[in-house]
Amino acid sequence: MSSVSISSSDPATIATEMVRGLPYCLPAVKVVPEIKVAVRADYEDHKKSKRVALISGGGSGHEPAHAGYIGEGMLTGAVAGNVFASPSTSAVLQGILTVTGDAGCLVIVKNYTGDRLNFGLAVQQAKFQFGKNVDMVIVGDDAALKRSAMGRRGVAGTVLVHKIAGAAAARGHSLSDVKRVAEAVTDNMATMAVSFSPVLIPGTAMSDEFKKRLEGHMMELGMGIHGEPGAKKVDRAACPCAAGSKGDHVDVTKIAETLLQAVFNDDNDFGYLSHRQRGQKAALLINSLGASIPMELSLLAGVAVKIVEQKYHLKVTRTITGPLMTSLNMPGASLTVLLLDDERESLLDAPTTAGLPPVVKVDTSQAVEMAPHEEYAKEETVVWDKDDAKTKLPGLLVKAACSSIVSAEPEITRMDTICGDGDCGTGLKRAAESVLRHLEKEDIPLHTPDTKTGVSAPLFATVGRYINEGAEGSSGALYNILFTATAAALKRLEDEKSPPQGIRAIGMAVKEGIDKLCEIGGAQPGMRTMIDALTPACDALAQAAGKGPKAALEAAAKAAQEGAEATKTMDAVKGRASYIPAEQMKGTADPGAYAVSVWFKALADAYTD
Repeated sequence: MSSVSISSSDPATIATEMVRGLPYCLPAVKVVPEIKVAVRADYEDHKKSKRVALISGGGSGHEPAHAGYIGEGMLTGAVAGNVFASPSTSAVLQGILTVTGDAGCLVIVKNYTGDRLNFGLAVQQAKFQFGKNVDMVIVGDDAALKRSAMGRRGVAGTVLVHKIAGAAAARGHSLSDVKRVAEAVTDNMATMAVSFSPVLIPGTAMSDEFKKRLEGHMMELGMGIHGEPGAKKVDRAACPCAAGSKGDHVDVTKIAETLLQAVFNDDNDFGYLSHRQRGQKAALLINSLGASIPMELSLLAGVAVKIVEQKYHLKVTRTITGPLMTSLNMPGASLTVLLLDDERESLLDAPTTAGLPPVVKVDTSQAVEMAPHEEYAKEETVVWDKDDAKTKLPGLLVKAACSSIVSAEPEITRMDTICGDGDCGTGLKRAAESVLRHLEKEDIPLHTPDTKTGVSAPLFATVGRYINEGAEGSSGALYNILFTATAAALKRLEDEKSPPQGIRAIGMAVKEGIDKLCEIGGAQPGMRTMIDALTPACDALAQAAGKGPKAALEAAAKAAQEGAEATKTMDAVKGRASYIPAEQMKGTADPGAYAVSVWFKALADAYTD
């Protein structure tokens, strides 16, 4: 369950204190904190410019809306209420009177009862008591509810009205024309949202009913922006991730499809975009409801653009992505589709000094993805004959080692949640899966002709690279250093008059690889790292090499296991574990050292003479 964690000393004044802090967060804004009004710092000059002013607002908790959109080319002022509550009529009126010049003022109101009443009454008072040239537009873009006399709720699409109407005003359009533009935006857009947890208004106790809202891994579809329940609840299991994902992850493609199905619902009771034309241009707004992070929004944007174009046959030419109209820190997102004509597209592109994320020009007919640099080639031509006895055993060992890491991922992850940041298991799993994919594609040089040591140096270098590409992060780099240095050592051994053979050559080369790893990474035995398993394993491998490969690998596996076990009582000196309190880690092995023991055991078990 989500709620605000930072508040003013009195939660009842959080909106007032938030407005008081706006001039330190937004450029060129002045505020009247007591009535929660914010305006352009140059509002007096704007009134003299003969350009229409734009006022919007509503309850707090939707930041950056609405004050975040104050600036040239968007809003002239904004009026905030308490969290999820409409501002008072008097506050709205003062905002209107402050910014309205001879060109007039358009008041942009989201379609909620409180907003319509308070903003509507303020407009009437401004017109008839103060003689101001003021008009109002009601924004409704929610696609979750059937058509009714109440109309649609105003949600994230309101930001598009701010942008396009604001651009029209900046160009000197008349009040009636700015209103026409704003209404056209409302009539040509639809929004659908998904939430994975409700939010609490600061200072509100968590009731039993609140706790039950999303029990059982449910998600809500079609909520407003005030924490109210959605139009329906759906089990998250309806949108499962593929590829063996665990936890609370839902598949972005299924989420995007679900949201856009509602946006483009052509049933008579809905049909908010049923007038669209095949091939028509469209803008896509990808909005975080508060807690959804840029990574998630990027995933959603990439999928949603393709669905809009391929399934609904529109041409997406503009996108805006970010936390645009939030609901405190609600985990969730919304998608808004706006049908464009040349006028709306031009106004959307117009510059603004307000805090709107960039309007991105999109052309899916142009390639945006590139191949890797052409000089980044394979280290050596692959030589692989599956029937060749010289390739069968190395392939078997590589597969066994990688498969063991995939199987051990849950335990490695458990350890790393105690001793680190929890990503060691998944990172190593991705690395192992990367190697296995390349093994299946037959592009790992398991054996090179005329090797004098009987060992393929390019095998180690290539596996190290694929580990690094799969895992990235520290683990990928460490293994890449280890195996790249091992490959270099094997190549050097080739130049000796009587080079060592097989397992003896591997032992000598891996020792040099560990030395290079210690040199670059800075770790030494006893510092609670993978070195504490690698070093004794390598020593045991060298000592038992005369007994044959099987015996040498078994000795190495035993030494690696003992080394990993010893890390349970060590204090961390290197890596993220060094930031963790020592008492928290006592009794848990270093996950990197444990992983080394896992793949060494797999090598020993898989080896056959």
